[in-house]
Amino acid sequence: MKKQQKVISTLLVSLCTILIILTAGCTYNSPNQQENTQVTQTESVTAETTQSVQSGSTQPTVSWKDFYPEYSEYNDQTREELIEEAKDEIMRLFPNVDRSTLNGQWQEHVYTYTSIAYGYPVIVFENADFTSDNFMALQEEMSNGDSSRIQRNLVRIVYDPKSKKVLDFGSYGYSTPPASAERRVTSEEAKEKCLNLIKKVKGEDFVNNEMNDYSIIFTDLEAEDNQGEVIIELEGYPYENVPYLNGGIFVDYNLVLDEVLGYSDYTYDPELLAALTTLSPNPEIKTLEEAKGIFEAKVAERYPGEVDIDYRTDEGFTTNALVWDNIPKNIFSDNPEPFKLVWYLVFNSGNARREAVIDAHTGEITYLRYKDIDIDTYD
Repeated sequence: MKKQQKVISTLLVSLCTILIILTAGCTYNSPNQQENTQVTQTESVTAETTQSVQSGSTQPTVSWKDFYPEYSEYNDQTREELIEEAKDEIMRLFPNVDRSTLNGQWQEHVYTYTSIAYGYPVIVFENADFTSDNFMALQEEMSNGDSSRIQRNLVRIVYDPKSKKVLDFGSYGYSTPPASAERRVTSEEAKEKCLNLIKKVKGEDFVNNEMNDYSIIFTDLEAEDNQGEVIIELEGYPYENVPYLNGGIFVDYNLVLDEVLGYSDYTYDPELLAALTTLSPNPEIKTLEEAKGIFEAKVAERYPGEVDIDYRTDEGFTTNALVWDNIPKNIFSDNPEPFKLVWYLVFNSGNARREAVIDAHTGEITYLRYKDIDIDTYD
């Protein structure tokens, strides 16, 4: 589930998120029809999907392979050239990386820093050295004189050869600094650096256009618990006025190191998402109260009289709301199903944050973990 997927490195935090996405602008527009204009493959697929929806069919007529190249489409020379291009882009964004440690490998079905999956071919750089003077100084401070505890800052980087952008950057060798460690930047300064990194990676066109349709969530872990970090997340991109559950952009910035700890971009191709969003945006289960009733009836069935559910709202995030359930596993399936509309409920159970997902078309509970109730149709 989206909110369970986010794990901040060896740190910490299961963060509520998104995931949306997904996308770098999920608004779906049919290509302009101009006389004597050549139509690309993607444009043809998009037009076909539009016709299917209009004619009443809800089954998608596309797959991710219509939008992203397969591994076999790259020859050996092209693969090597793209690895070098990837290195150049990484050095532009993260100049402290030791280029000599960038050993790119082509992979498919890769998981990111926030555990979101990419099904199309990407280039992965494992154990790249991102060790800065600030990082080593912090390691010295935290080692208590034990040199065996001092380690390099090795990171994992994922690069998309199609968009020519870094998708993922995450540190392996970091632990929460002591409250006494010097903060080199303030939370507000770190917030601006997060936004600047997004602009640098995604480009001004994204910042000036698609980014305006996302919810921007700022989490100050320093103010909350002296953890020396801030997090910026983009989520909730809408389609037909309903947000996607999964996707967006995630940036984790460290105030002590004055550098990024993690970056994840899971904004999939907007036309692919639109082509998979073919069901009616008007569900059978029309209200939040109806969805809660279905969930509470299930709890009462197992635990009679125990229906005083403590629903929670995670500020800035999509909770207790109607959403498109755009799980990555379905996006990259060879036979994708249309995204379902679901009611996404979040509640407290003891000291734990829990979720329930109700299919808004059928009323089926597709995900619920509450005491010994364990429903998961996503496995």
